Amino acid sequence: ARRTRPGTKGDGRSGRGTGSKCDGQDFEASFIRLMDKVTNGSRIEINETGTTLYYQPGLLHGGTVEHDCHPQRSIGYYLEALLCLAPFCKRPLKAILKGVTNDQKDPSVR
Repeated sequence: ARRTRPGTKGDGRSGRGTGSKCDGQDFEASFIRLMDKVTNGSRIEINETGTTLYYQPGLLHGGTVEHDCHPQRSIGYYLEALLCLAPFCKRPLKAILKGVTNDQKDPSVR
């Protein structure tokens, strides 16, 4: 069995396409940027082909965070993660998310 380090995600995209990074999954990069805004001291590494992500989370500091969500996913996609992390933040979390408010994949928000 192949073992990977904790915090490492390989998704098998290396054999697809022409070697372009992430094959159009820009919303994943947007999500990682949001997690970086909520934390302090995170370490994020993506290999050259975009097929492996190493994420070492920092401390959850909270505070006011503004983020432009990628239009491929609705705000609910990003909000779900924030709702899970917010109770553990050092300071209260105030998130200002801008983007699509509903789609067929994610919870809708008003």
